[in-house]
Amino acid sequence: MIKNEHSQSSPDQPFQPHQIVYLTCDQSRLYTEVIEVLTDRQLAWVRPLVLSTPKETLPLAAASALGWEQGAGHDAPAVPDLIWPLAQFTPALDTDFLALLTTISPPTAGAVRRDQGAVVSQFIRRLWGTRAVSPPPA
Repeated sequence: MIKNEHSQSSPDQPFQPHQIVYLTCDQSRLYTEVIEVLTDRQLAWVRPLVLSTPKETLPLAAASALGWEQGAGHDAPAVPDLIWPLAQFTPALDTDFLALLTTISPPTAGAVRRDQGAVVSQFIRRLWGTRAVSPPPA
């Protein structure tokens, strides 16, 4: 679900499952899908979909999550889900995210995939450092 004027959210739960939200660090954005909001802990469980940097746009989700046919060379998620503080997410506007999706295409069969997990891990480390995020309570 992409945020629009008809999306239902409340102050207690600012995001809904399936809503697209993103994290920003420097000039990069990590677009994610909300899986669940952990309101009592002020955390969101999200699934990374796309990492957009000034140099490239990397699809991270399974093919079906990005609207591609199964077997399009990208059937499994490239990175694990995240649990991250709610306050750091921004809802994605449908025009932004849909325009981004039109710029990427499924990898061709047999194409060598970069280590997207390492790129996302680097983004998360930079974000962690710039936001001075305290680790979630155990």
